[in-house]
Amino acid sequence: MLGNHFNELVRVPQKRMPLDTKLLIRYRLRHPKPTKYQQRLSR
Repeated sequence: MLGNHFNELVRVPQKRMPLDTKLLIRYRLRHPKPTKYQQRLSR
């Protein structure tokens, strides 16, 4: 070990992907009205 610096050991948790249902809920909360594209598809 050198005396002019220090070392750190850091643990970074793995990033988890949200479930599809959670993604859909988040999308619907942010975009409660259908978009113009979605309106055209439903016709």
